[in-house]
Amino acid sequence: MSNLPGHINSIVQNRREIERLLEIHSQIAGSSPGKKHDVEVLNKSSIVLLVACWEAYIEDLADAAFDHLLANARSPQQIPNKVLTMASKSLRNDQDELRVWDLAQDGWKSVLQDHREAVKDKYTGKLNTPRPKQIDLIFEQMLGLKAVSSKWNWQGASNENVIKRLEDLVTLRGEIAHRVSTSESVKKFQVEQNVTLIGYLSTKLSNQVRQHLQTVTRRTPWSSIRYKSVA
Repeated sequence: MSNLPGHINSIVQNRREIERLLEIHSQIAGSSPGKKHDVEVLNKSSIVLLVACWEAYIEDLADAAFDHLLANARSPQQIPNKVLTMASKSLRNDQDELRVWDLAQDGWKSVLQDHREAVKDKYTGKLNTPRPKQIDLIFEQMLGLKAVSSKWNWQGASNENVIKRLEDLVTLRGEIAHRVSTSESVKKFQVEQNVTLIGYLSTKLSNQVRQHLQTVTRRTPWSSIRYKSVA
């Protein structure tokens, strides 16, 4: 476990809370086939926790990646143009013309740090919806890595299928969190399938960001991982 990247280690630790709910489910209802009574609340709770784990993971990964990017850049020229453009927007729009001096010496690093916090606040702090579109925007604006969700596929799961499953998961979490009741009952197998989905997505995204950072900084931020390594 200690050899895993910090963001992966965190989601593995957080996922144990969901596994505990599934254990309680089995203790109460057993593992035999058939409809289970009075345990759906555990399934609903698991879905809410799972999306919270995914949301925290996105923020942890974005933070780790940005820290690596900034730590290994000796000048703004080593930062992707998209990130520089977005980060400098606040200076260009500021009525105080002296704000430009914030870029003097190592001031550009502080400007980029402010940009990081602004992106996080906009896409994770307020929207609270870790959907593919929001995730694409986070990693493009913080790292210059475009359309990460377009590469989410693996054997037996097309990109279209993966995107739909994540959208459905976040939508289901919203129904549970805001209305408690859902249009259909939430079953244990749905929780298990979505745990697997997030497992694949978290490793896929970590490796995507890793490859991007290697290209930009010429340094390896963390090891490549496989889903079975964190299962």
